[in-house]
Amino acid sequence: MKYKSNNNIVYSCKYHVVFCPKYRRKVLNNGVDERLKELINNICQELHVDLIEMEVMPDHVHLLLEVDPQFGIHKVVKRIKGISSRILREEFSWLKSRLPTLWTNSYFVSTVGGAPICIALHKRYYRLFKKSLNIYKLQKHLTKLKKIGKFSYFKEVGSQAIQDITQRIDRAYKLFFRNLKHKIRTAPPSFKKIRKYKSFTLKQ
Repeated sequence: MKYKSNNNIVYSCKYHVVFCPKYRRKVLNNGVDERLKELINNICQELHVDLIEMEVMPDHVHLLLEVDPQFGIHKVVKRIKGISSRILREEFSWLKSRLPTLWTNSYFVSTVGGAPICIALHKRYYRLFKKSLNIYKLQKHLTKLKKIGKFSYFKEVGSQAIQDITQRIDRAYKLFFRNLKHKIRTAPPSFKKIRKYKSFTLKQ
């Protein structure tokens, strides 16, 4: 695993962050999304935060960040939301008429395991090729990621756990695309709340 350090500590802290516009309004489009990506990139550079993955949807934002624990993920999210809200509302005046403030006060954050990386790969593959990423290609991608410095922490995840994660996500995406094909309205795969997990599986 590749670690980072400052004057006091050595660390490897990666977080999956999700936040939404006020009232979950679909306002992150028509140029707002591209400008938001620029702002988030700039803010992360200023704060010396590694922006590993970013996806802006019309009604929410996904970020995968590596943050110095002495600075804290809360400060990073607060800075991103505060600066982006002020600038976007100045540059896109129609946002002011639709929302009293751009972002909700709340956000989701979790430390990163295997699932967020797998889902990020699925989304990127679909954006590029407009089709689902099968389980064999997904596992091949994960093997390649382990050799890249900023993803080397993935080596710490057991192979049995990775098999289980990729199979669960593959089943979820197959069901999602099958429903789309038959014009059945369905939500894309998402994370279970931790209290819903009653067991875990180890492959043999």
